Amino acid sequence: MRDLGSMGESTFKLWCAQVNLICNRSEIDKTGWDFSVEFPFCIKADTTEIHKAAIGCKVQVKATDKATRKLPIKLSNLRRLITDPLPTFFIFIEFDGERNAKKAFVLHVDSNLISKVLKKLHETQQLKVKKNFNKVTMTLNYDDTHLMKSLDGNCLKTLLLNYIGDDMAEYVAQKKSHLNITGFEEGSAYINFTVKDAENIKKLIDTSIGLEKEVDISNLKIVQTRFGIPSKEPSIDIEEGKIQIFNPNPITKGLIQFKEDKLSAGLSFEVSLHISPFNFIVPNEFKKVRIQGEFFEIIFNPKNGSANFLFSFGTVQRLRIKDFRDAIKLINLLTSGEKNIYSVLTIEDFPKLEFKASCKDIDIKLSSLLEDLNCLVNLIHNFDMTERDVRISFNELSTYKMEISQFAGITGSSKYGFWVEFSVDKVGFDLSKEVAYVYSIFTPIGSHIFGILIVLIGKAELIEKDKYKLVTKEYKIEKKIVLEADKPLNDEELDLAKEVVGEKYLEKYSVVINET
Repeated sequence: MRDLGSMGESTFKLWCAQVNLICNRSEIDKTGWDFSVEFPFCIKADTTEIHKAAIGCKVQVKATDKATRKLPIKLSNLRRLITDPLPTFFIFIEFDGERNAKKAFVLHVDSNLISKVLKKLHETQQLKVKKNFNKVTMTLNYDDTHLMKSLDGNCLKTLLLNYIGDDMAEYVAQKKSHLNITGFEEGSAYINFTVKDAENIKKLIDTSIGLEKEVDISNLKIVQTRFGIPSKEPSIDIEEGKIQIFNPNPITKGLIQFKEDKLSAGLSFEVSLHISPFNFIVPNEFKKVRIQGEFFEIIFNPKNGSANFLFSFGTVQRLRIKDFRDAIKLINLLTSGEKNIYSVLTIEDFPKLEFKASCKDIDIKLSSLLEDLNCLVNLIHNFDMTERDVRISFNELSTYKMEISQFAGITGSSKYGFWVEFSVDKVGFDLSKEVAYVYSIFTPIGSHIFGILIVLIGKAELIEKDKYKLVTKEYKIEKKIVLEADKPLNDEELDLAKEVVGEKYLEKYSVVINET
């Protein structure tokens, strides 16, 4: 009687010996594989490769006289093969009733097969009638895509290396990662709970979109799942409890526009969109969508059209100057007269949503603040920056309003009047010449510090011993400076910059450099 098993193993060992692969026999009923195969180290390995482990794999050999191209394998054996960190393979050898192998096939236990086996394991584990894995089989199929083109060691080695690659550590890491994540693509648990009344339904919706912190629930059950297969027993079963959702993420981002009519340019703001996942299961009156901007949010019911517009305009919250100015314009738009504002919400992969917001006439005095912001916009443009580059808070704008206004006047006009008093040592100071007084002016503007190196030019008058008064006839801004507020210029750098500017005026003027 033919011993196909021994014939297959002998053939496989012969192929390994032909290409110097070390082939160690294992116990099938204990390990799930027939052979542990070790490849020799790469002879040409340089210093960057010498640390790499030698290639190795586990192989189960199946010999047959049939050409059905399929074979049932015990689930217990498959479990060992898919969970082993090393690469694993099936070698199917067809003898077709002859003494020598006629065809052979190499089936790699790859990510796809690992997922199929794991799913079968979970299905078996959750059966109402318990079955041992060694009593259940799973049929493996192979075809000509797995065929060895020549029945020898070189072909076998090439095929194995094509699947494994040249880095064992990388292969092992990828296999481990796949084992950890496969089957969880659609979630890892079912959560069932009961919400008692209308007030808690409202709280549940609000919690899911970040408006509330928690909601009371009852009969909470969490059932672990993998491949969509639920566990027989819940992992958590609680009669009473609370659900909290910390910082729920928006489902997407987009842009909202507010216009007085469809033909106007309007105001645009970036927003985040929160849609409650429970909107699909609660009555229409509880459904909610949250459109969240940096300083406002709109809460509306997509079914009945009711909406609330809320501002959260903190005194210390920094906004980009563009958004700050647009925020004031928007508040002004929404509170100046009984009218409807045309609004458009544009979200990628969502249909464009158009709606109207009803406005009321409310007396809010914002014109002065808007003028301050317009002044600020002109100022930063004068420094080749945009209103998107700088952030400022309401408190900062109020505190430095006067300084910003004066600074804008100096940098935006050549007719600003200056007079300064200074003291100098008489040595080297020529009163007969006009004076070039090098001076620095800085003002904080929220997230940045703006400054100038300015030269005041005029005739100096002696007002007392070694003390002079300079009334300027003209001034020149020699350098514009923009610094991040948390990275100010140090005194040494500033003094050096002043000296460089002063040197340009030495030939014609008596130069005085204001000390930092």
